[in-house]
Amino acid sequence: PLTCASKTATMAADDRAEPLRPESPVQVVMVNVTAPATLPAGYEFEAQVNGGDPEMTVHAIVPEGGVNEGDVFQVPMEKSDRPPERMRIKAPKGRWKDSLCGCFNYGCCHPSLCCAIWCPYILMAQVMTRMRLTWLGEYSNSRSKKSTCRKVLCVVFTYVFIIVGLTVVEEFGFLKYVGSDWKYRLKDTYFPVIKTISFVFFTLWALYALCMTRESVRVRYSIRQKPYYCGCEDLCCSAFCPCLTVAQLARHTGEYETYPASCCTQTGHPRGTPRL
Repeated sequence: PLTCASKTATMAADDRAEPLRPESPVQVVMVNVTAPATLPAGYEFEAQVNGGDPEMTVHAIVPEGGVNEGDVFQVPMEKSDRPPERMRIKAPKGRWKDSLCGCFNYGCCHPSLCCAIWCPYILMAQVMTRMRLTWLGEYSNSRSKKSTCRKVLCVVFTYVFIIVGLTVVEEFGFLKYVGSDWKYRLKDTYFPVIKTISFVFFTLWALYALCMTRESVRVRYSIRQKPYYCGCEDLCCSAFCPCLTVAQLARHTGEYETYPASCCTQTGHPRGTPRL
């Protein structure tokens, strides 16, 4: 069964459901899916067939109006011997692809590792784009998720510009043209306050966005939280080891064994790489 955040979702075929389009070579059967959590309309996740092959899953899309935890809704499941029409990135379900400390699995100079070390929130933006999340790590039906990477870059570079800009003004004498009274106010009062406020807002956004992104990945791929985290696994990982966390998310949602990594694309893969 599908499990996420210690919640269980099961899916079973409806015996009364008639195949849709029986004349088609692809037999479509409607199956029942139990929502593992409260989810908005349009949210996508993978549900395992209860008691069946772990690799046998159905791609579930939450219907209009959303669902609450425990609600049952129907989705079509196709049965066909022919290969899928569209290739997709393969990510394991029910478990992480590798451990939190598996950041060197692809080598010490892999682009995803370098990005996680030097600019982790750029890598987070790539994971958000793969998952089709907003800049807050949440799922949305609006078109705003198409510009997630640009919005995250805007937030990061704005913060860097404020901190670096004020530091340069302070340290390199650009205040010598300001009156002594205003020079004292800017350097000893206003600049520290602006830096502190910028740091607090950026830190809160980064923590919330990474935590929600990790939760979204767990829900989509039915990954259960470790019991010793007391339900706060996403928060703990995002707060205490953000670089390792975002690197793990990138490895799980990417397929670096097949497709090369890239630091300069919105998804972290070259253009033309299949989607999740």
